[in-house]
Amino acid sequence: MTPKEHTPDDDKAIHTLEEICENTRAIRRVVNRILDHLQADRLFGHLEIDSSGDVRKAKDLRQLEEIARRLADTLWPSCENVTVTQSDQLWYLLTAISGRFGHQRRTPGGSKLFSRRALAKARPSRIAHLTSGGQPAHRSVELWQELFLPHLLKYLQANKRSCDPLTFVYGDTHGGGWGEVARSSGSPIRLYNTGGWTIDNPDNHPPCHLFAVDDQGQEYLLDVSFKDVMVGHDRLRDLAATPAEHRFQNTSRLLRLVLDGLT
Repeated sequence: MTPKEHTPDDDKAIHTLEEICENTRAIRRVVNRILDHLQADRLFGHLEIDSSGDVRKAKDLRQLEEIARRLADTLWPSCENVTVTQSDQLWYLLTAISGRFGHQRRTPGGSKLFSRRALAKARPSRIAHLTSGGQPAHRSVELWQELFLPHLLKYLQANKRSCDPLTFVYGDTHGGGWGEVARSSGSPIRLYNTGGWTIDNPDNHPPCHLFAVDDQGQEYLLDVSFKDVMVGHDRLRDLAATPAEHRFQNTSRLLRLVLDGLT
């Protein structure tokens, strides 16, 4: 990927933002302690998220994993008999507050298989585009490119693994899509987000994709349709939306009143 050139105004703006972040660090710590003392997390369904680590300080994949693990352990604790994890609650709250529950993904008429060539050429609307012109089109891809990709490339090179071509497949429970990230040398990195099957209401349809490679090494993405799929006497989409109901019931009464006004 060719690095972007910064103008003097860009550099000045970046420097100003860095100064603001540095000068308000102590204030933000005090505010966080006040919120902790007031147990403000109770408003958000008793969320206790450990975000004390700084992934930007990681020097390799092992350190990155260790820093991220502390956050992941609080987001996805052992559920046992609990039907909703803290990450589920957090996702519900952020999605509801941002007003994204109004977005509906059209229900595909049936499952359909797309080759990599078809994805690049036809750009079907039913598959989300993670990149545009070789550049990230989603914040998650920007963060992946900034915080994860450099460590991945170093790891592959250190272990004498090929970095070109490179295909990265991952899953995001509430998203999905495909894209290509340009590099300064070599072929673009191909991204496949397989999405998930959970939804916020039974009238929505999840982006659920399956990644496959044939005997010739050609890549494919199968967009799965759950239209009219039944599990016993229940629609599969009704079952998929059940966790959203649990999220709502596990938030505080005060917040539910707020969310009622937002959604």
